[in-house]
This record gives sequence, structure tokens and C-alpha cells, in this order.
Amino acid sequence: MSDELWRAELSRHNWKSYSCGCGQTAEHVPADFAAFMGAAPESVAQKTFRDGLDNHVIIQSNIFEAAIPATSVLIAALGSWPSSAHRRRIITRIRGIVGAETFHAEVDDGRVDLELAARETARAGIWNIYRSLVEDASPSALYTLEYIEPDEARLEYFYALVRHRLPEVARSADYKLFVRRDLNY
Repeated sequence: MSDELWRAELSRHNWKSYSCGCGQTAEHVPADFAAFMGAAPESVAQKTFRDGLDNHVIIQSNIFEAAIPATSVLIAALGSWPSSAHRRRIITRIRGIVGAETFHAEVDDGRVDLELAARETARAGIWNIYRSLVEDASPSALYTLEYIEPDEARLEYFYALVRHRLPEVARSADYKLFVRRDLNY
């Protein structure tokens, strides 16, 4: 995977100007991001995300202002044609962000609907997420698409295309694309 795209997107943002879950500015997030993106083994990347990004851009399904540019960096990383394992790891992070809600303190500070902004940002990489659904049979890709895909017919078509390759929970007769009805695009 080439680092050029996501590193350029990372450096494009003024991280000091974003709020962070730690109560400080998000100035430290680029270093956390670089550690996550550079980590090779899954366990190292998981630990890096949990100790770095996970308590800064998102905390227990609540996102902070820094989640919006973080989503943009993750989408840029998908555009760098990462390996299948790295792609799944990145999409899992995107899914966590787009499926979260705006933290109440952000709303109190006038930053409402961050989750809608994150979903809109993630839509820029929708075809790379579809790629992971089709090539990797990734449940995280499916769940991410449920949050960001405004074309329900297209999502259902691709779901039917790969359903037989998905884990049992995502291909059972009872499974229905479930979050769509509650979203505002």
C-alpha cells in the first residue's frame, strides 16, 4: 500500500482546530494515525487504534469533531489499494465512526450531526467499500454501506450477489439490511 494518499490527506487538516475525545485538541491524532496505518500485525493495529484513535475520535460509539477528518484519511487509505487484511481493518474503523452518534458535549458546543457529516465523508469512498464487500465478503463493508449508501436498490443487489459468502449471521433468512430505515441522508 502506498502511503502517499492518506499521508497527504492527513497533513491537509489543521488537527489543532478539532475537538478530541481526550478533552484536548486533536493535534496528536496524526501520530496516532501513522502508528495505526503503519502497524503490520492485526494485534498491533488493534492496540494502536484502541490506545490512540479509539479514545480520541470515537469513545464508546460517540464521535468527536476529529472523527470527520479521520474518516477522510481512512477513505484515502482505502484509495491506496491496501491488502485485503489492511482493507478490512480500515473499513472496520470507518464502520465504527459512521455507526456512532455525536457526543453530547459536541452537541452542547454547537457541533450537531457529526454522524451525518461522517457518513457523507465516507460516501467519497463508496466504491472501495463495495470492493471490499465483493472481494473480501466483508461484513464490516456491508454494515458500513448500510449507513452510507443512499441507493437501497444497489445495496440490496450487491448484498444478494455476495450473501452466500458472508458469515452466517449476515446471510441467514432472517437477516435484513437493518439500519437503513432509521437514517437521514
